[in-house]
Amino acid sequence: MNKSRIIYDKVFWLLFIFAAIYILGNIGTGSLTTWDEAVYANISKEILKTNSWFILYEHGNAWIDKPPMYMCLSALFYKLLGVNELAARLPSGLMGLATVMLLYIFIKEIVDRNAAVLSALLLLAMPHYLHFAKMGMLDVSLTFFIVLMIYFFWKGEENPVFLFWSGIAFGAAYFTKGFASFLGLFIIGLYALFAQKLRLLFRRQFILGILISLALIAGWHYAEYKAFGRIALDKWFGYHVYARATGALDGHVGGPNFYQKAIFNKNKPWAVIPYLALLYMVWLSVRKHDKRAILACSWILATYVLFSAVATKIHNYIIPIYPALALSSGIFLARFLKNKMFHIFLSAVLILMVVQVSYSWAFKLDFSLDLKTVAARAEALKARGAYVFSSPRDASDVFYTDFAVFLTPDTYAAAINNNIRDAFLLVPSDQIGPLASEYNFAFTKVYDSWKLSMFKIRLNK
Repeated sequence: MNKSRIIYDKVFWLLFIFAAIYILGNIGTGSLTTWDEAVYANISKEILKTNSWFILYEHGNAWIDKPPMYMCLSALFYKLLGVNELAARLPSGLMGLATVMLLYIFIKEIVDRNAAVLSALLLLAMPHYLHFAKMGMLDVSLTFFIVLMIYFFWKGEENPVFLFWSGIAFGAAYFTKGFASFLGLFIIGLYALFAQKLRLLFRRQFILGILISLALIAGWHYAEYKAFGRIALDKWFGYHVYARATGALDGHVGGPNFYQKAIFNKNKPWAVIPYLALLYMVWLSVRKHDKRAILACSWILATYVLFSAVATKIHNYIIPIYPALALSSGIFLARFLKNKMFHIFLSAVLILMVVQVSYSWAFKLDFSLDLKTVAARAEALKARGAYVFSSPRDASDVFYTDFAVFLTPDTYAAAINNNIRDAFLLVPSDQIGPLASEYNFAFTKVYDSWKLSMFKIRLNK
């Protein structure tokens, strides 16, 4: 599809407006999750503090958990919009929107407009995909680059220059979520094998794109090694690759049907359609040798097998499978829904999607409840001259209370030396007793919260 045809495609722009509202409408509300989302948001803050955009830090120490792309994008939005939930989540939201629109373009090219509309809407409607498009996590951004990689590879059969860009998209996927990006190569390789197009993998354009991506990836790892030493390689390859693949980290266990249950349970009432569509795709692949069906089956099989083989099971790992399920569903439904039935079904989907806004878990984004209220009260006290300590338990506590002084023996002693006698402390209620004994302060509860409460404390030597 050339540029002019996209510009004049009214359906494309109507879908774009609807998808933008559906994904971006409430992403700046609520509060960040306790761990991963808040961790990435905190690292993005550190980028602004250190002005280190390529090598990442956490409280001045090496942070080697993930590549820098997502955090850099969040930091840019912090500069534009301030440090808040909207800026932390916006890269994921925009990538989620871009994935929906790219899927529409892709399927319109290889099937027709009806299949494209149905596929894009069903992807958008899937609560599991939608929820993570609204969160400041990496999975939907990874998914976008994998879809882009597959789209360019498909187009590369007619115009080899797209094979080069497919290889470059692999690099972008790696800088988003590391070794999960190899899923794109796995999908493409499986499709090329089943569709008897292995020659495309050896075209110089594709190899050049992959080599450039690998060179950039190696350069980044070398820069981390120069900055942090052997620990950078040990933690990245030893912990985040080998240990995660061979052992269930942090108790994230699951059987071979773990992701099948996640797909079904987290996408009600839509989950039945992809399962029916998959049967149709298998039939088309075997009986008709349909390239589109082969691509869908390769995509689904590669994603499911790869993440099922990894010992650490986390439900959001499977997010890259949803464009393939949506592609299958769009082809399946468009085949059997013609004329009036198509419009009736499309209307029903839109109505159900609107109703879904009120009850679906996908739109619920307040993960720390009244943590923001506690933090806001404490920040107001600090603005009036009060001295505020914090003893955070997790990453979301750190994100919302970074205006306060971390409670340590050194900071407590420094406050006493500066003649501070009365202060406020933000801490989980179950920790106040042990801390009062350790530091020898008296306390009075000011605001009670299940997560982080506020206490007025009397400092003693």
